[in-house]
Amino acid sequence: MIVEEHGGEVIDGPDQVPTGRNATVRHPGGVVLEYVEHTA
Repeated sequence: MIVEEHGGEVIDGPDQVPTGRNATVRHPGGVVLEYVEHTA
């Protein structure tokens, strides 16, 4: 994934969830975010 090319780490996912899919990422500065892509 592109986040890893820039020093980040995918902690979990991407996974299918009831609302679409998600992934949890730790950015190089240490911030942890959950990304969600909703489907119709």
